[in-house]
Amino acid sequence: MQNGIPGLLDTFGDGGFISCAIATNAQKVACGGLIDSDSFSRESYVETDGTQYIDLGYYAQSDTRFELDCAVVKPDSTNDLYIFGTHGGYKAGNFPFSMFVIKNSKGLGWNCEANKSSYLALTSTRITAERQKFVLDAYGNKVSVLAADGTTLHTGTIGTDHANAKSPYEIAIGSSRGKNGVPTDPIKLKIYTARIYESGTLIHEFVPYVQNGVAGLWDTVDKVFKTAANSGANPLALSGMGVDGAEKWVKVLPATAQVSQTSPKTLTAAAAGAKSYKWTLNGEEIAGATGETVTAEWRQGGYDRPDVYACTAIYDVFGVETEGEPVTCEVSRIAPAFIMVVR
Repeated sequence: MQNGIPGLLDTFGDGGFISCAIATNAQKVACGGLIDSDSFSRESYVETDGTQYIDLGYYAQSDTRFELDCAVVKPDSTNDLYIFGTHGGYKAGNFPFSMFVIKNSKGLGWNCEANKSSYLALTSTRITAERQKFVLDAYGNKVSVLAADGTTLHTGTIGTDHANAKSPYEIAIGSSRGKNGVPTDPIKLKIYTARIYESGTLIHEFVPYVQNGVAGLWDTVDKVFKTAANSGANPLALSGMGVDGAEKWVKVLPATAQVSQTSPKTLTAAAAGAKSYKWTLNGEEIAGATGETVTAEWRQGGYDRPDVYACTAIYDVFGVETEGEPVTCEVSRIAPAFIMVVR
């Protein structure tokens, strides 16, 4: 993903970044992917920090199957941590589909019953920080947790008393839409994909995406963008494979500056997502200058031409240290004034 646009990056040779080339008004392609044991850790993901949740705008039905491909960043807590879900009071007809929850560090729990007030729980089940797929399937009357290679880690059967039920609130990722729709106990997650099926047919597919500089999930079916639903929460983060720091160039650096013997100038660069910087003066690297600032000093001589400072942002792209495009600043030096007195 580059500048919020998904595409393909040629990591070998000079192919560069390639996005959709069909037409200027064509729909953008989307990024995401299925679980893959060889490359899953390099795919793009949206990460919550424990304060956000994402409402999907979908009310679960009796034939709903929901799959969340994610990693639980911090699986241990003294509180209940809701991976996803929705519920609205334990009574018949209210929710064919409820939530996955880590219960007070005691194990994994879920609820998909329309008239029971207790969770189906595996108290010996421990959720790790590794990537896993959580499946809550009202249509197939089962729940399961899959490993990255597709192996079933945990499974359970849910009742069939939800045949005509419907959830009263939207499914949320990173929390549960609790009683009266209030979000409950957000959790830190890396979200790779979320898929919703009805009677076995895919009706929504959410993948990591950036729109107007905001990270969230893009529905490849309905072409709708979803981001953090709770106002005041921190912005979601986008990371993983396909994310190159948003833009591989310095965004803020003055084009020109001026220094004198008594007034040096601090040059400041900024690049979203950069891990470090490289500064040069007239083509020579400045030793130790790896941060966002460097001080342009006055030098004697050569006042007819400016000093050229250049800053290059350095990114972590797919685990490889990669330099962006350098941006320059021309610094002119004021010649020292002098007074000649003739006697």
